[in-house]
Amino acid sequence: MWKRLRAGSWIAGAALAAGLAAVLMSGCPFSRGRMGSIDQVAVVKYRRATDEDGKVVRLVGAVRNCGPLRSPRGEIVVTLYGRTGSLKGQNRVALRSLAADEEEHFAVAVTSHGKVHEVKIEVVEPGTVVGETEGATEDGEGSTDGALSAPPEEGG
Repeated sequence: MWKRLRAGSWIAGAALAAGLAAVLMSGCPFSRGRMGSIDQVAVVKYRRATDEDGKVVRLVGAVRNCGPLRSPRGEIVVTLYGRTGSLKGQNRVALRSLAADEEEHFAVAVTSHGKVHEVKIEVVEPGTVVGETEGATEDGEGSTDGALSAPPEEGG
């Protein structure tokens, strides 16, 4: 009887150790932090340059998670608009999940299909469709809908 009890407690101890190791390796579901929203990620700085031919617009900048919680993964979308609000080009880059107050640098090159009057930089959930001309008006002025807009470059 003593041998049977020792074998049972050894098996129970091994099972407990295996379960504890599994929880530590995967993270305890009760200790996981809540996830914030992609809306808490903001563009904090950027610089824009256009090549000599005006065919490629390059933006470099940084985004920051301004919220108290970790942000989900997202995308940084750069959209080019003409004077009347017509879509002239768009490109996007992936954005990893950011801890609270964490900053991430980005670089995006966009091929322009016409003269660029306005550039919008948006942080969105992966796969979100952006860049429709719904915010543009006849005179080319449109709402930014919370996106960061770059003013037109001088002389062009």
